[in-house]
Amino acid sequence: MSDFLAIQFVKGVGPQLAQRLEKCGIRTSKDFLYFFPRSYDDRRFLPKIKDLTINNTQLCYGVVYSVLESKTKNRKSLITALIKDQSGQIEAVWFNQSFLLKKLTPGVRVLLKGKIERNSFKGHVQLSVSETEIIRNQDEYRQSVGVVMPIYNLVNGLTQQVVRKISRTVLSQELHKCHDILPEKIKKEMQLMPLQDAITLLHFPKTIDAFKGARYRIVFDEFFLFQITLGLKKVKHKAELRADILRVSGPIMTAYLNSLSYTYTEAQSRCIEEIKQDLQKEKPMNRILQGDVGAGKTEVAINTLLCAIESGKKGAIMAPTQILAEQHFYKFQRYLAPLDIPILLVKGKMKKKEKEAVLEKLNGEGPLIVVGTHALIEDDIVINGLSVAVIDEQHRFGVMQRMKLYSKGTAPHCLYMTATPIPRSFMLTCFGDLDKSIMDMLPPGRIPPKTYFAKPFHVN
Repeated sequence: MSDFLAIQFVKGVGPQLAQRLEKCGIRTSKDFLYFFPRSYDDRRFLPKIKDLTINNTQLCYGVVYSVLESKTKNRKSLITALIKDQSGQIEAVWFNQSFLLKKLTPGVRVLLKGKIERNSFKGHVQLSVSETEIIRNQDEYRQSVGVVMPIYNLVNGLTQQVVRKISRTVLSQELHKCHDILPEKIKKEMQLMPLQDAITLLHFPKTIDAFKGARYRIVFDEFFLFQITLGLKKVKHKAELRADILRVSGPIMTAYLNSLSYTYTEAQSRCIEEIKQDLQKEKPMNRILQGDVGAGKTEVAINTLLCAIESGKKGAIMAPTQILAEQHFYKFQRYLAPLDIPILLVKGKMKKKEKEAVLEKLNGEGPLIVVGTHALIEDDIVINGLSVAVIDEQHRFGVMQRMKLYSKGTAPHCLYMTATPIPRSFMLTCFGDLDKSIMDMLPPGRIPPKTYFAKPFHVN
C-alpha cells in the first residue's frame, strides 16, 4: 500500500496549518480523507435577497455595494455593508470582525450565511453574518454555488473555506492510495459502492441518495472491521486462555436446591443451564445475563458461584454500591448458611484488623465466596484460586474496572448481569465475544416493572 503524506506536505498546508489540523486529529492525508463533515450546506437553490425570511438562518449571494465600519460602546468593531442582487438589497452586519474590512470592498461578490432579523433600533431587516466567503472568480463560484458544501468540525484558526480547499487537494492527489479491502462478491451482495467513490461523496455529496449510499458504505466498513477484530480476539482468547473446568453438580448444589422453598422459572432454569454448559469448558465463560428488575438474576448468580465452591475454588461478585454489596452479602449468608460456605464482604471502609483477616482468607487455600464493591479491585486484594467472577449492574462499571477484577484470577469464568445493557455490551453480544442469556419472565407474584417517558418541566 502506498504511503500517505504527512499532512504538512500536502499542497497548500505547511507547518502552521498542520499544527491546527493536528488538533482535529489529522496528521496524515489518510486522516483527512476520513475526516468527514459534521453537516452540509445545501447551496443548490440559493434564495434571492427579496425571498429571505425573518428569524431564519440562510445563505445568500450578492455584490457588496457600500461598506462602513463603526465602533460599539465597548469599542468593538461593527461592519455594515449593503449587499445587492437582481431582486433587491439587504444590510449585512459583522460584529467584531475588523479583519474583513480589507476584503469587503465595493464590487466584491460574496456568499454570506447568517440570521435574518429585524433591527429594532433602525426598523429594517438585516443579515447578521456568521460565515463569509469571498468569490473572486468563476471557478470559485462554480465550487461554492449550486452545490452541497461540507461543514467540518474545526478548531480556532481554521476556516471552512481553507479546509474545503485542502479537502479538494487531498481527494485529487491522495485518494488513489485508499485501497478497497472488500471482495467484489461482498460489495455486490451488499450493494456497496466503491470505497473511493464513497469517500469523495461524503466530502462533496451531489444528491441525497448518493450521500446515503456513501455513508452506508463507510458505516459497513466500520462494522465489518470491528467484527473481524472481535473475531480474531475471540479466536486468540479461545486458543490461548485456559479456564478451570468446573463441576456443575454435586452434594453442595443438591443441598442448596433442596433447601429452596420455591422452584425456578423457566427462564431461570434455561439461563442456569446455559451457564453450566460454559463452566464445563476450558474456554473461559464470557456471558451477559440480561433481565428486568425482579426477574431473579441473583439466584442465577448464586448457582454460578456455587459451581466454583463445588469445584473447591473461589467465586467473587462485585456490585457498584456498598448498599447493594451488603444486600448480596446478607442474602448469601441467609441462603447458604446450612452449607457452611465461607462468605466474605470487602468494602471501601474497613478496620485494619478486619481487612487483614479478609485478605488472609482470600490469599489462602480453599473455597469461599467474596462479595464486594470497587474495593475488590484494589491492588492489595489477591484472590487465590478465583475461578468465577460475577459483575452485577455491569453498566455502572468501566471497562478497565471490569478487567481489573478479571485479572484477579487466571482466566476466570465471567458473568455480567444487567437490566440496562450499555450500547458497547449490546454490540459485543451481537458481533463479538460476549454470549447472552435473556431472562424474559418474572417469578410468580412479582410485580412487572413499568417504563415511562417523562416530559421535561420547568419550575418558575
